[in-house]
This record gives sequence, C-alpha cells and structure tokens, in this order.
Amino acid sequence: MTRKQQIEKIKKHLKNYKVYKVGMKNIQQSLDEILPNITTDYSWKENSKESLNNNSSTENTAIYRLEGEKVAYLQQQLAIYKTIINSIDEAVKALTEDEEKFIKYRYFEGWSIEKTALELGYSVQNCFKIRTQAMNKLLISLRNLIKFPLS
Repeated sequence: MTRKQQIEKIKKHLKNYKVYKVGMKNIQQSLDEILPNITTDYSWKENSKESLNNNSSTENTAIYRLEGEKVAYLQQQLAIYKTIINSIDEAVKALTEDEEKFIKYRYFEGWSIEKTALELGYSVQNCFKIRTQAMNKLLISLRNLIKFPLS
C-alpha cells in the first residue's frame, strides 16, 4: 500500500469518527436488548450439594443466547469500533494544538479547507502544511488502523 493510500485510509477513519461513536452506542443498545438482565439466587440450601441456585429462566435464556452468532458478531464489531475510537483519540492528543483543531474541524466536523483556514486564522496554503504535518504523525500513530476494514 502506498503512502498516499495509507493517508486516504486514515482520512476515511477520521471522517467516520462520529459515525463510529454512534455505531458503538447502537451496538451496545442491541447487546443490552439481546442479553436480558441475569438474576441469580446466591442462597444456600441445607442438604444440597450446590451452593448456587439458578432459579431464573432469564439466565437460562441469556446463556443460550450468549452462544449465538449474532452476539459474537456484535461484540466483535463493538471491539473494532472501540479500538478505532480509542486509537484516534490517543493519536489526536499527541498532535499540536493547531494540528488537533485542524483534524477536528476538517475531518470530524467535515468543514471545507477554506472554512477550517478561516476558523484557525491561517491561509489555505498554511492549512495544507498543517495537514501534512498532522498526517505524517498520524501515519505513525494510527498505523494499526490502516488494515482495519472500513464499515
């Protein structure tokens, strides 16, 4: 993969940042709906060999569903989104203030380069320099995302 292709991949992840966050929230909501609250009775029964009493049909249902492919798929997707979001958050923290603002305005908010330049108080040409500096750093700090599939 060329450097330009790697940068394009990182840009796509940055542009999808808000969408990944919404996706995480929706996946978690789906998991919460699929997996009902598990209630277990931890009481002790005399003359019993068991110390844990499972009196909940809800728990039996949850255990059955935990093995389901849907839950496994959702958990995998949630883990991917969390990795992407956490990686981007950490990488952006390592940028200079101007680079961080540029990334937030240009990619997270989807602003044009002109609007971003105006907000930052720089010329468009200087914003291209800021972008280049930021992308050089993000190529290093977000290398793990280059192989991640884009949803």
